[in-house]
Amino acid sequence: MKQITRREAIEAIKEMFETNTGREDNVSRLFEEENDNATFMLDKRKYERGEIIEKLSEYFKNVSIIDGHCRIAGITFVFTTVKVEERLRREDKREADNKKLMQAINGELAKDGLHIPTEED
Repeated sequence: MKQITRREAIEAIKEMFETNTGREDNVSRLFEEENDNATFMLDKRKYERGEIIEKLSEYFKNVSIIDGHCRIAGITFVFTTVKVEERLRREDKREADNKKLMQAINGELAKDGLHIPTEED
């Protein structure tokens, strides 16, 4: 299996779906790109969801992204959102989850609508 970087995957998807960063009608757009992570907004008037899945599946059949993955992140009436992003190792994910839990316990996340019951409740 061929190993590629996230940057190479982004470039391949740009080419595959003829993306640009413009706001013209009826085009697929590269919505956001930062630190070798990208979010693509693929216009359904140009590419149906099934076609997107088929093209991505075919491309990634024998290709793997080093320290990353490609996923369909959301589907709306107008766009299918595809992301290329870093894959967190289990230890990193666990650490991030623990950090969020500690913030919640310390009341730092309460303003965002997360409520952890305490003995006073």
